[in-house]
Amino acid sequence: MRIGVELVAALVIGVGFGLFLDSWLDTKPWFMLGFFLLGAAAGMFNVYRVVQNQGGAVGYRQQDKPGPEMSKTDLDGD
Repeated sequence: MRIGVELVAALVIGVGFGLFLDSWLDTKPWFMLGFFLLGAAAGMFNVYRVVQNQGGAVGYRQQDKPGPEMSKTDLDGD
């Protein structure tokens, strides 16, 4: 469900902003088409991030796993 919401929300925001600019600047339909494409790209990028588990939650950051080159003192921060 989240993937569908991410994609649709990006499209709605892009088209809405494009329609607003078109009505304000009297340039129909150019801004709507441009922001539709930008919204579609942003929606696909958001879906990709969700699928790759890179945007799990606000403030989400992957922990670095200590490698064999790190010693115990490096982990303690001393």
